Amino acid sequence: GTATARVSVQAAGITLTVESGEEDVDALFRSIADDRAALARLLEASNASSPKDVREMADKHRDCTAEAASHKLIYDGLLQGKTFEQWETEVRAIENLPATRDLAVIDDEIGRITKQLTDGDSQAARHAESIKDWESRFKDLETLAERWLEAKNELGIAVALLATLPTLPEDFGSVKEFLRRLADAQRELVMKQRELPGLRQEFGQLTGELGDQRSEDVTEKAASAQRVFNRAQTQGRAYLRIRQELDRLAGAAGVDPLANFSDRVTGLFSRITGGAAALEFKGQLPASVGRDAVSLPPDRLSHGGGGALALAVRLAMAEAYLQGHGGFIMLDDPLVHFDKTRMAVAADVLRTFSASTQVLIFTCHDHHAERLEDGSP
Repeated sequence: GTATARVSVQAAGITLTVESGEEDVDALFRSIADDRAALARLLEASNASSPKDVREMADKHRDCTAEAASHKLIYDGLLQGKTFEQWETEVRAIENLPATRDLAVIDDEIGRITKQLTDGDSQAARHAESIKDWESRFKDLETLAERWLEAKNELGIAVALLATLPTLPEDFGSVKEFLRRLADAQRELVMKQRELPGLRQEFGQLTGELGDQRSEDVTEKAASAQRVFNRAQTQGRAYLRIRQELDRLAGAAGVDPLANFSDRVTGLFSRITGGAAALEFKGQLPASVGRDAVSLPPDRLSHGGGGALALAVRLAMAEAYLQGHGGFIMLDDPLVHFDKTRMAVAADVLRTFSASTQVLIFTCHDHHAERLEDGSP
């Protein structure tokens, strides 16, 4: 509704006077209710029971703020431009000092400081004397010009002398690099000079061990030993290739080709030698040949016995690995060490073997070739 009057409302310590003509009173009351709600929220947020308490709290806050600002000014003044951490560092340094010092130490320090002051005064006096001397020597421009000309002449002489000195080598980019490499070379030279006595002693020992031999003789022995080693190495590599190839063939066959190897070698050897000697094996290797209670290793056999064993081993190996593979065997003068009887038997063995496996024989003896071709004696 509306009203025309003056209304005074007092609530929570607040007096509100409204003069109204024909205005909306409901809106006014709603505004008053909103203000009361806002005041209640403010009191709750401030943890106060009345506006008076809020004003007192505001006054206290203003006083505390002013007091804090005053204390901060005092604190900043006491810090004297330093941070708190800097003061802590200085205080710790002071705390780490010895609790007391002996009077003699203090007297020594006073004496040292006094001496420093005396020396400073003496140095200041010398400097003053130097300044006075300089002023007396160069008191006018003419004297100064003469000194300048003398210095210029000395500089020209020094530059001319510098031009006659050796220049920096082309391999060096700067004097600093040259000096660095020179220092490295000097250090290396010193190290080699330190090693020189030991090397001389070692040279003397080697010379003593050499004795009457010449260095050429030792070199020749070393070369001979190297040749022997190279031959053994070549032979070993050949054996290794043979072994690899034999392993490949054995793997392709799927059976052990050496299962009857020793029996086959024994049979061939006995046939060639006429059964006069007994061959014994150690594993798959011929170990000894016995005859009439005498047993010899393979390397001690005669030429004929050794040739018979070698031919038997070669043929047995070829028979074991080449059957069914279409290969061939090459022999170099296989009959050269046999007498006529063994030669005839060996030739017959070779002809029989060649019926199933190709055999290539190299020989420079015509009668060996004829015997192998037709079996003539």
